[in-house]
Parts: sequence; structure tokens; C-alpha cells
Amino acid sequence: DIQYGDLPDKDQKRFKRSHEVVKRILVEWEDAEDLEFIVHLGDIIEGNSSSERTADDLETILSSLDRLHKPPHRPLFHVLGNHC
Repeated sequence: DIQYGDLPDKDQKRFKRSHEVVKRILVEWEDAEDLEFIVHLGDIIEGNSSSERTADDLETILSSLDRLHKPPHRPLFHVLGNHC
């Protein structure tokens, strides 16, 4: 549940910080020899104040996830959430 958004924090949710966490995890996964595939369990983004800003948020995360297509390639499967 990445739930990224270019939004202020709300309660315990750290929307902007989630992108940094994703980038850090992707680096760790590159060195994981026993990792065969990745399953993301929904809610890639939070949803923003406009469709344009929401699309920008989605592009931000997808551009980071693109590194999974580079060696060592690991398939990424998405389970849809209620945000995206």
C-alpha cells in the first residue's frame, strides 16, 4: 500500500514520504537473490485535489517502479485498491 500523494500528512499517513520509502525498498530488492516477483496490494496513490495532480502522483510512483523492468528483472503484479 504505497498510497503516495503530493499532499500534507494526515493522521498517521505520510503521503509524500511513501515515495522515498519505495525508492529505498527498490534498491534493497535489487540485491535480493531469492526474490522472484513482487505483489503490490493496492492503493498506489492517495488521490489528489484534481485529476491532473492525481495523474502526476501516479506518474511519480510509476516512474520509480520502472526500475523493476531493468536487470535483475522481477515481475510486478498489482491488486487494485480503492484509490488506484
